[in-house]
Amino acid sequence: MKKRSKLITDLLKLTCDIPTKQLPLGASLIAYNLLLNLQISHHNGDTPTVKSLFASIPYSDMGIRYHLRHLLDDGWMELKPSNKDKRTRICVPTDKLDAAWALVIEQISQHLDGELVCLKCGGDV
Repeated sequence: MKKRSKLITDLLKLTCDIPTKQLPLGASLIAYNLLLNLQISHHNGDTPTVKSLFASIPYSDMGIRYHLRHLLDDGWMELKPSNKDKRTRICVPTDKLDAAWALVIEQISQHLDGELVCLKCGGDV
């Protein structure tokens, strides 16, 4: 159990340190949660609206709006009109964000090679 606890603690530290170096987080969990939830939605094939992205994180609208504006202005994400409802805006990651997430995933994966075991099947992840 201690080995697993250390592995999980090390993983948490990595998943904190590596994104901080690659993504524009500015010591804010708001920016991190915006980018992480956008990436999760993107991987799931979803197209989150601004409203759903705001609802996905537990921070004030004013704080979220501040960070969202910076991420948009700096080219990390874009807003596009929805095909279903032109009044709705869809949040889309840019190539810049995709490249940064690819680096984050690659760096974390390098640290994890051979260290993770599937809890369900007992095999390597």
